[in-house]
Amino acid sequence: MQPRPAPQRPLRRIWEIRSNFKCPVMGTCLNMEENRRILKKAGCRVKNLSFFRLHTLVMENLHRENRISIKVDSFLRHKYRKTISEFGLLGEDEFMKVWRTRLKRGEIDDIFYLASVKPDLSDQAFIEIYGEVHMLGHANMGEIMQARKALSQHTEANRRLTNRMAEEKTRSGGLKKEFLAVKNQLKETQARLKYAEKPRTPVRPETSADMIELGFLQRRVAELETQNRKLAGEAAQTEREKRKLQIRLFELQSVNQRLGDEVSELLSSFSQCSARKCNESCPEYPVCAKRILVVGGITRIRHLYRDLVESFGGTFDYHDGYMKNGKQNIEAQVRRSDLVICPVNCNSHGACDKIKHLCRKHGKTVRMLPGSSLSAISSALCSENFNKN
Repeated sequence: MQPRPAPQRPLRRIWEIRSNFKCPVMGTCLNMEENRRILKKAGCRVKNLSFFRLHTLVMENLHRENRISIKVDSFLRHKYRKTISEFGLLGEDEFMKVWRTRLKRGEIDDIFYLASVKPDLSDQAFIEIYGEVHMLGHANMGEIMQARKALSQHTEANRRLTNRMAEEKTRSGGLKKEFLAVKNQLKETQARLKYAEKPRTPVRPETSADMIELGFLQRRVAELETQNRKLAGEAAQTEREKRKLQIRLFELQSVNQRLGDEVSELLSSFSQCSARKCNESCPEYPVCAKRILVVGGITRIRHLYRDLVESFGGTFDYHDGYMKNGKQNIEAQVRRSDLVICPVNCNSHGACDKIKHLCRKHGKTVRMLPGSSLSAISSALCSENFNKN
């Protein structure tokens, strides 16, 4: 008779896992809404609590079995039930192969949870898994700080523009008051002139002083009319500048909103970004020394596109997507590029069709993205299909 296999040990409960795994598991496997839902079902008041306070409230109850830790354990077991069923019975060697493959693809939340509760992994395996996850957090912090710095710079530019608009508005108000004063003075002078031009008895030689005053008034009226036209032109010019400043302010506010969304996306994916290593274990290793051409997108944040591509080790190239200069320039850029990224929401249909045609013609890889955000560009660079190329 063949010996019966040893029985499989049950998975650890969430309060039984290693203490240094609890915080990264909660940060990686639970988003803000899931934290809020679990705490609410456990009878906690969660209204107006920040993400950090929700995370802290969960962490404070994971050291022992209680209603919150039981809810967390049940939720994660149900959420990752397919992964547990597929990989839960693997031996350590096979499991670590799966872990390394998923790490390269940036898909680690479910397999990371399973590693934390799997009872048969050695200390060496735990050290490797924890080290990889720990360094992911360090790598992603740099990207978040860079995005926050860009947002701060645009906010400061927005503030200066708002102050300038306020100054122009005050100046415009002063010009309007001056214009009204001159206009009233002109009306008064015209009334005096009209009165002076009424028919009267012939002027006797001794009344020639009236004629002198009349000439003075006529010259004064001409001067005031000239000044009136000049002020009217200045007021019109000020109004045009005001409209230009308002358009500029709206554009900056739109950019600020987009950057704010970028920061939020980076924060929400804090634990899922790939680590930056200059060796073959890095998910972005295939991008190194590649020339990446970005067509279209938000022109004013092209420097952020450059920083993102260069942070992956690639060489950045850019085209604004306008076809006014003919196709020769963009065709040359496509020909010398390894990957072309084209956000369709910031390009015309003609530009998108031209890019597809040129990439087919020269055999270049192209990614047509639905959006032009930094996270969309980053996802294209990390995509599985491109990494395989």
